[in-house]
Amino acid sequence: MTVVIDDRPAAASERLDRFSRLYYGFSGETLRLIQAVVAGPPDACAVQLCEYVAAGADHLVLRLGDLEGSNLLGPLAGVADRVRSSSTGHALASAKEDR
Repeated sequence: MTVVIDDRPAAASERLDRFSRLYYGFSGETLRLIQAVVAGPPDACAVQLCEYVAAGADHLVLRLGDLEGSNLLGPLAGVADRVRSSSTGHALASAKEDR
């Protein structure tokens, strides 16, 4: 799935759209229709990814949906830590409460 992490949801959507248009040749909106996309603030991204884990996913393959992907490595590490801890159920429960 494609992941774009940005504290500002609108900026995450804009970054996703720019990435999708250059990488695939169509809008981010279209990308959301044909593949899994997680975009938004770190906590919101963690919630969405934790839902896949809660549904039984053993592995998540993430594509950095940003032309400057190195900018996402730090935030992605934080999100990944939260998702890893979701196997106990605590991270998922607290993430849902934050929504």
